[in-house]
Amino acid sequence: MRVDEIQILLDQGRIALNQGRFDEASELIDRVLAEDGQNEQALNLRGLLFFKQERFREAVDLFQNLVDKYPEEPTLLMNLGLAYLKSERYDEAVRELNAALERNPNNPKILNYLGLAHSGIGRLKDAQSYFVKAGSTKMAEQMLQLMKEKSGESTADDEEIEIDADEISAAPSVSAEDTIDKAFGATFNATEGVVDTPLVTFETSNAEAVPTTKEEPLPSGLGDSDESEISMDAIGDELLANGQDAAPTDLLGSAVALLKDRYEAVLETAAAGKNLRELAKLLELTKDKTAALDHVRTNIFRFAVAPGGTTMCRLAQVLGMVGDIRAEPKQKRYKGKDIKSIFGGDKDPVFELVGTGDAYVCAPPGGSFFPLHLDRELVYIVEDVYFGMTGDWRWENGRLPGKGGNDLHLVQLRGEGAVALQLRESERLASIELSSQKLILPVTSLAGWYGNIVPVLVDLAFPHARQKDGAVQFQGDGTVLVRVPSGK
Repeated sequence: MRVDEIQILLDQGRIALNQGRFDEASELIDRVLAEDGQNEQALNLRGLLFFKQERFREAVDLFQNLVDKYPEEPTLLMNLGLAYLKSERYDEAVRELNAALERNPNNPKILNYLGLAHSGIGRLKDAQSYFVKAGSTKMAEQMLQLMKEKSGESTADDEEIEIDADEISAAPSVSAEDTIDKAFGATFNATEGVVDTPLVTFETSNAEAVPTTKEEPLPSGLGDSDESEISMDAIGDELLANGQDAAPTDLLGSAVALLKDRYEAVLETAAAGKNLRELAKLLELTKDKTAALDHVRTNIFRFAVAPGGTTMCRLAQVLGMVGDIRAEPKQKRYKGKDIKSIFGGDKDPVFELVGTGDAYVCAPPGGSFFPLHLDRELVYIVEDVYFGMTGDWRWENGRLPGKGGNDLHLVQLRGEGAVALQLRESERLASIELSSQKLILPVTSLAGWYGNIVPVLVDLAFPHARQKDGAVQFQGDGTVLVRVPSGK
């Protein structure tokens, strides 16, 4: 079985798991493990399946084995801690969640789970502290009220506050995260030789340390349980407020930017007779000095370069650089290692910008830019459409294998920040939403996708279709980004 075939089975298993089709998910996971019994991604999905089936003891054993193999991975530690929490083994849950928090500080999900674990032991003050840090104000207030009742301020009873284990059964399920293998690296293969550089398996940043396809929705609203009992439902709204998915696309913003650009051009022309100082203000390229990626014109971006983040872009049409910046060409990255191929190709390579300052870059002649703002989403972008990015990122290059060598070259991105896409003059960006549906899209129309979607390269079966270009078939839940004619 080929690597890409294994990954398609894993992606289909993940979708089935998210949609509650547990028997189908188990069968797909079994097929992968029959081929590769040590496939970490399949083992992790098996642990998530155990968790959703409330087989918590088996989930604990499986996640413990994965943690033993990857002790520095915070999401694995969090999954193990939550499995202990659901098993009412609160001390072990606190131990594993503390270890996860050390490796991913201030993660609101881990902080909330720590609050629940401490409340399960009866350490209401500690629980209240963690809920405050997580921003879960309702739960923090409930902890405070429980402490007052326990101390006799609000009730004459001086009974120990007990946490009903049955209430924790409503805990949010672990999100369908591939916590081991970089899904993109496993899905898409590379034939070039690997450069001898250290393998970085996991990275820690403000973003999730693992790729994901979709966050599981959490329960919302307070339950009708006794006030001395804590329900997981109570933190639903708070957790959703802290971690709700954000749609990366802003199609209206693109239209506004285009109109604004034309309007500003008229102002500049009309102001040609004004004094130089006033004219300079009108001509200033920087529009938002606080923005890391400033869309100053339809065809111009300003990348703010600063230590501590990742700034990469193509420089074939660079207008200028202000400050102390050096540009280093990037090699493609596959499964955590650099390979010999240049990212972007020899004609228009992608560079990493290092130092402090601003880089002003123009789109190719006749082209335009489009910004995507991401908040921990996992997004796939066609390599020809990708222009640059700035923020905290995990990224990989790869390809979706096609027939006759017509592979689709892609970039996988996950993190927080902004991504710059480049479009032709005759193109605009649109999106197609899928809900457990099938979509066949010509390769020439594809810009990228995100969500629980499984892609496969297929032949076009339409009249007069350009067979050599082929098409991509998508199925699942998510969004496909499409390049459409501008209508000019």
